[in-house]
Amino acid sequence: MSDHSRIEAFLEMMSAERGASLHTLDAYSRDLQDASDYLDGNLLGATASELSNWMKSLARNGLAPSTQARKLSALKRFFRFLFEDNDRADNPTSRLEGPKALRDVPDVLSRSEVTRLLEACAKDARLTCLLELLYGAGLRVSELVSLTLGTLPRQRAGRWENHEIIVRGKGGKERLCPLGAPALLAIRNWLYQRNIDLGKKAAKLSGSEAFLFPSRGA
Repeated sequence: MSDHSRIEAFLEMMSAERGASLHTLDAYSRDLQDASDYLDGNLLGATASELSNWMKSLARNGLAPSTQARKLSALKRFFRFLFEDNDRADNPTSRLEGPKALRDVPDVLSRSEVTRLLEACAKDARLTCLLELLYGAGLRVSELVSLTLGTLPRQRAGRWENHEIIVRGKGGKERLCPLGAPALLAIRNWLYQRNIDLGKKAAKLSGSEAFLFPSRGA
């Protein structure tokens, strides 16, 4: 029984029983043949240590983590097939782990870029308030547009009683987000402009559940 014959049997099973595409079958064929070549044609009798060494060689050769993960997936499926067909009494891939997925660091604006952005919006109270809350409180866009008047700090005699807003995040969970002076000033300016923009609708949209940033059609 050779590596080649069992790889072919595995591919036939994946095609007939799992409906694998030609692209997938071709990838499995190449990946398993690579492993067989590394092990001098003894993939069927490979130990967990030998397969681990092959995976390490892929990393040393600079293969992308996604490619390494694909090759490991092919190995795991192949040896599960051998185990279920009684060609192996064990599965040497059961404890093999793939490469850790690296998360790309998100692009962020520099302080000077944020400053220029705010300066460009200086004459628009609504945009300025939106940007100050996004930047100053680190809100998601969905959290920002969901803010209501009841989530804002209370005012007494023209002064804020506290410097925090209530944010409803994923799953309806609430948290307090502290605000700096620029954000608080932006909120104050926007509330004044909001009443002007809404005109006769201002009274209707002044309750605690009214949105801080109502749609233009509100």
